[in-house]
Parts: sequence; C-alpha cells; structure tokens
Amino acid sequence: MPTSFRAKILGVALISVIVAVLFGVTSTLRTEHAAEDFSLQSRAIVVGRTSFSEAERMLSNYQRYQLNNSCASADCELAFRFRNSWLSLLRLAPPTGFNSLLRFHDGVLVNRETHLGQGLCCVVYVREDLPASATGALRSRFSLELQRDGNGRPWKAMVHLTPQASEKERELAYSFNLHCLDKIGGCKTAEELSPGVWQGGG
Repeated sequence: MPTSFRAKILGVALISVIVAVLFGVTSTLRTEHAAEDFSLQSRAIVVGRTSFSEAERMLSNYQRYQLNNSCASADCELAFRFRNSWLSLLRLAPPTGFNSLLRFHDGVLVNRETHLGQGLCCVVYVREDLPASATGALRSRFSLELQRDGNGRPWKAMVHLTPQASEKERELAYSFNLHCLDKIGGCKTAEELSPGVWQGGG
C-alpha cells in the first residue's frame, strides 16, 4: 500500500474518531443539562398533591428521555431516564444514569423514586411516599441511610421522605451531582454522586 494512501486512510480514521468524540461529548452535555432542568422542574411535583395530568404537563419537555407513560385501571406511571450513553460507548466513562419513576393512584401521585447511579460502583436513591403506609403505620418525614463498601468507600445513600419533609430536607434529598453524567472518567463514590446527602448524614 502506498505511503500517501495509507496516510490518507489514517487521516480519515483520525478525523472520524475526533468527530465521534466531539459528538459524544456534545450529546452528553445536552443530556446533563436536560437532567439538571428536569431535576429543578420536578421539585414542584409532590407526593399526595400533584395529579397525573399536572405532572404530564410539567414534564412534557422531556419526552425524549421518557421511558413510560402508561395507565392500568386506576394506576398510572411516568418514567424518565438520562444516561451518559456516548461517553460510555466511547469508553470515556462508566455507564451512569439518572432515573425518575412517578406512580399515581386515582390520578394523584402516591410514590416517587429517583436515583443516580454509576455502574456497579455506587448509587444515591431517593424515595418519597405518603406519610401513612398501606397498613396505616406512619412513616418518618425524613430518613437517611449511608453505606460504605468493603474498602470503606461511600457506596450507597438511601433517602426516604414524605410530603411533610421540610424544604431544607427536600432540597438535601434531591441535591444530585448531575455533572457525573458528563464527567470524563465518571464519579467513583456515592459521595461524589451527592456530596450534600453524604455530608448531611455525617
């Protein structure tokens, strides 16, 4: 193969790689910004108060990231997922996802689950329920559980709250570090995924 032809092939290959990386980074930045906006917008959605139609309207700008919008009898669900798909595909970061699931009964939000996780490394999970369980037992308005892995690194943070949680507690619960979606190399611990939650738990 002539040297000039080989150089052209290498040049085209290099340009293709650069274009792919730039496209991947741009796409990931767009996803991260959408996740940030979604997180802020959805803070106005409260268990026991927000209706299915209200939530649909408030989150209509995120249909690109919507996984599910379904109803069966009196129960409905809205599910959304934001992922660093391109960074992961290009091996620039481990798979990382920000997910939100909203469950409605008789047209009213009764449960909300949100989590930010990176591969098998770590996760921050927030669950919001009505103050009383199906058995009638009262739930704590805010609780936080932190776990470390076998090496002592922050591995999992689990937050449970009810509509009675204070604004400060609610802000703490949903203080996800969504820059983990566009960070080269990804976030390595649950503390990186949500510094506020981990520090708030001592």
